[in-house]
Amino acid sequence: MNTRSCGKCGATWIDGQLFWATGKPGKDVDLAGLVCNKLGDEQCINPCRGIEGGDTWAARASSGAAMQGDVDRALGQEP
Repeated sequence: MNTRSCGKCGATWIDGQLFWATGKPGKDVDLAGLVCNKLGDEQCINPCRGIEGGDTWAARASSGAAMQGDVDRALGQEP
């Protein structure tokens, strides 16, 4: 078993698979979009650092706002 941890953010890869701190498997490109592309430096070991795509905080905020609108409409409230 090959385990690597990023010296910058502490992300862990086991046999090439990224695992979130929760233990759930993750995608390298999502970590890049959420963390590495903004905060990564020469310590970052994410192979997808610099690649655009995957999950981002802007995308999460947008989907959260859309979900809130759905809830408001379901409750008969104006968003």
